Amino acid sequence: MPGEQRPDRDPKNFVLPELGQLLQRSRLEGIRDNLVARIAEAEREGWLGEVEGLRVSLAGAEDQLVQMDRRTPGGTAIDLGMPRMVPAQPIREEGTASLRESLDDQQ
Repeated sequence: MPGEQRPDRDPKNFVLPELGQLLQRSRLEGIRDNLVARIAEAEREGWLGEVEGLRVSLAGAEDQLVQMDRRTPGGTAIDLGMPRMVPAQPIREEGTASLRESLDDQQ
């Protein structure tokens, strides 16, 4: 609706990318720690099926943390150099006419 502000565009909801990554990492570490505690509880109680499912989730959380560690803060800059300006050269193959010659032939 006109005049209605979307929550994702509201300036007070803006989070710096670095802060967002720290919050995400902190959240993942909390999930990982909770999974470790739940695995210990499931092993104590003999819930073998639960242990396997929790271990799969734990592996996923640890994998995400490893992927976050691989990312360089701020991204990776790659120097592509300066583009070189080269004047366009007409390509003529044997037996073909230029555009001007083709237009002259049509008249």
